[in-house]
Amino acid sequence: MKFLQKIDSFATLELLVGIVFIFFIILPIHPLKPVAAFFDSSLGMVVLFALTIFFFLFTNPVLGILFVFVAYELLRRSSLITKNVPILVSPSPSQPSHGIQYRESSSTVPIVRDGLPKPESQMKRDAEMQSLNPPQQRTLEEEVVQKYGPIVTNTPVEFNQPTYLPVISNQIDASLYAS
Repeated sequence: MKFLQKIDSFATLELLVGIVFIFFIILPIHPLKPVAAFFDSSLGMVVLFALTIFFFLFTNPVLGILFVFVAYELLRRSSLITKNVPILVSPSPSQPSHGIQYRESSSTVPIVRDGLPKPESQMKRDAEMQSLNPPQQRTLEEEVVQKYGPIVTNTPVEFNQPTYLPVISNQIDASLYAS
């Protein structure tokens, strides 16, 4: 009964917009290429932010919350169409996790921590630096530690029970505080 009263608080237009938002979130509807290019730009993100503020201020707050999810999905789907690097790249378990992440596609262009791909010139410089800095040889100290390192055994330690008992004497008035 309360649910029906809450639905009655929506205007007809708000109810229709809410249903469209829910369909956009649930269904795999991808935007057209020009629309995706617009929303994948800085101006498109500003427009989405302004629309979010509008929905929170001038409509039912439920529509504002729904539009936040719609805006996220629109940005995510737009970046898939325009093939730009998404703002958030989630690493997969098969990828190395030392700060460099690769796209899910067949591209081998590494993505640096800030989300931008490395230019070809930087990749050439990285390869040159790797060739100028060969792997270091092990030092004498590392070899000795490897050879004569601490011997650790995984056998359980046996504790012997002592044959003596502690002596407990009656210590009357040993404390300044009375119990």
